Amino acid sequence: MKNNSENKSHYSKKLKIKIIGGIIYLIVLILILSLLILTNTNFYISILVILFLFLLGIGPITSGFNKQRLRNLFHRRAPQSNQIDKAVIKRPNNMSLNFEYKSSLLKKCSKCGMLLISSVKKCPNCGNKKFD
Repeated sequence: MKNNSENKSHYSKKLKIKIIGGIIYLIVLILILSLLILTNTNFYISILVILFLFLLGIGPITSGFNKQRLRNLFHRRAPQSNQIDKAVIKRPNNMSLNFEYKSSLLKKCSKCGMLLISSVKKCPNCGNKKFD
């Protein structure tokens, strides 16, 4: 019974804090709007600024400040490497590694030893057409 009454009083305190914070926030927004109007700012721009500030501030007041949600939003976890290390890689028994590789990007002239790219048909140094 005691816990139930404590929860109600705690909830009522939170509600009072939210209501008082919301009223103070609205008063500050009205003061900012009056300041914007007095400085001859365009009325539509000042309304948009106040609307933005209102929506920016009313969200945390209505939903509450959830510390766990904010922590998850700003602190992303790195992937856990220990799970990857423990995984066993199974290989098939009849696997063959005998296959041909792609042609290399660089070739070496068999006469002069000059390094050439794979698209060259003839060595520019000695004129040889055979490459290693």
